[in-house]
Amino acid sequence: MIQNLLVMGIGGSGNKALRAFIHLCAMGLGPENIDVFMIDIDQNNGDVELTKDTIIQYQTIKKRLVGNTEYFKSNINLKSEIPWSPFDNYGLRGSLTLGNYLNLIPLSEDIKRLIPLFFTSDELTVPLEGGCKAHPNIGAFLMATIFSDKKFEDMLIQHFTKQNSAIYLFNSIFGGTGASGGPVIVNGINKYFAQALNGITYKRIPIGMSVLLPYFIIPKSTDDEEKLKIQSQTFDANAAAALPYYKTSVPADVIYFAGDHVKASYKNYASGKKAQLNPAHLLELYSGIFAIDFCNSNFDMEIRVNTRFNLITFGNEDNDDYSIELLDIPNINGVNLKNRIVNLQILSNTYKYFYSLKDKIPLTRFSWFTEISDYKNIKSSDNFFDDLKTYFNLYDCWMEQMTINNARLKYFNNLERIDNIIQGKPVQEVSDIDQINKYFNIPKLKNKRNEYSDFMEICNNGINYFMDKSKVLN
Repeated sequence: MIQNLLVMGIGGSGNKALRAFIHLCAMGLGPENIDVFMIDIDQNNGDVELTKDTIIQYQTIKKRLVGNTEYFKSNINLKSEIPWSPFDNYGLRGSLTLGNYLNLIPLSEDIKRLIPLFFTSDELTVPLEGGCKAHPNIGAFLMATIFSDKKFEDMLIQHFTKQNSAIYLFNSIFGGTGASGGPVIVNGINKYFAQALNGITYKRIPIGMSVLLPYFIIPKSTDDEEKLKIQSQTFDANAAAALPYYKTSVPADVIYFAGDHVKASYKNYASGKKAQLNPAHLLELYSGIFAIDFCNSNFDMEIRVNTRFNLITFGNEDNDDYSIELLDIPNINGVNLKNRIVNLQILSNTYKYFYSLKDKIPLTRFSWFTEISDYKNIKSSDNFFDDLKTYFNLYDCWMEQMTINNARLKYFNNLERIDNIIQGKPVQEVSDIDQINKYFNIPKLKNKRNEYSDFMEICNNGINYFMDKSKVLN
């Protein structure tokens, strides 16, 4: 099993899948230690920014916890709050074009004469502040320069020396940055560490990928001045062209492909920058689940790479209902995934009501609160409560967005009282303490740590007790 994971979110869709993985880690499903490295030519991408905010909020909660808690179990280290871009080291901010970039790097005259064969004049001159506009030929050239970055090299070397370590990538196959970056980085890692660096030959470590097939469509651009327009009809063609390459030339140990037969329609789609902030999609959740499956697998590093491919798609031509029921979510390598998803959902819903009451009544009115070590030191104004509420706001928004597409997580269409959902009752406002106490009223804690860890353990144990008693998953 993997204990130390270097995970990379590449491009907008790749970082959305990374965000799903972070929420799974909040459920307690991730490996022990995770280094996160975000990559995007568009460093102001709204989807990347939201993923960064989610990671930072996760870290804020994690640093208050002591010991091995079930929630927020993984230690997550964000390598940089600014995603890596190939333009970082060349002072090109404000003039990010492929042509300007090519003028800065040493190229032979023969190579220069070949440039017009590979890139159109528009591809050479269009500003790339918003990414490479679903043109993987631009992205592939730029992304290859990541192995000239000393910080990236040092990060890889450090990771290759850790015990039980692995690398995992999230990327799309149909866009620009992600479609080009995934294969380029996997190939580069294998070639780079196949040679001796500073006299040291490093042992191969497992590499996995979640690769998103086309799963959304966007409206046609109305900007007649736009040189490189992103067009949905090119997505399938890009994917079809790339799949044979993945089969023969991307040396990862496991590659998980995920696609949707009936694609989501992003009517308010923006092609880059802060405005690119698309709704979460169920395929991104499954991409995160794939990463959990990878981390709970065993790999023989004494043999050469023999890539294992996995595919999941939603929908078919004979069925109009592409929703996913709770029972459709698989267990992975002995991990009860359904239990952890429902557990965190109950915590999120119940915590909102606890949060709304904690300033109005003494905390000791919550009978289970006295089980917390040093509970008298906790005040209703403690920042920990605010931080947890902020995280659950991010989580609820993410979960709710997965109910609006054709392939939707049907179980959580109603995000209010989880017990009312289970029993099929109308949602009602919760105003009495007993409704909250019934979840968390459990036997005394066996191992007390600090007040925040105790609080989270009481929540986890109480919800598990409620789920078992109510036969939620039966």
